[in-house]
Amino acid sequence: MDVDDAPTSQFSVMLRQCHLGVRQKQYLNVPVDFQMVYEYHKRSKVVLRMRGGRSWTVTLKHSPRAVGNPRTSLRYGWHQFCVDNRLDVGDTCFFRALRGGGDAGRGEDHVLKVEVRKRGGAFLD
Repeated sequence: MDVDDAPTSQFSVMLRQCHLGVRQKQYLNVPVDFQMVYEYHKRSKVVLRMRGGRSWTVTLKHSPRAVGNPRTSLRYGWHQFCVDNRLDVGDTCFFRALRGGGDAGRGEDHVLKVEVRKRGGAFLD
């Protein structure tokens, strides 16, 4: 996959219970630096793509903050991504922006390459 190698083009998260809890309450916050570079405050969706080519469309939820742009979270569709990949607490997800994955600021879906390292150390295919 053609990925962007800039330092702000990637982030990783070790999953906790809040990421995997009750279906309607699952979320994953997008780091502020990342969401600013890719203007997530202007987007409504993101596409998560695994190595094998499978992908999931996830709705972005924007929560207001006292100062600056809203906080952005992966929300609706995140649950299905977790279920389909059998994610659990302690697994780590590595997200990397794909080059050319939607133009910033226009609201198109943005594509993220996702790699998952299971708690035991093995990577998902």
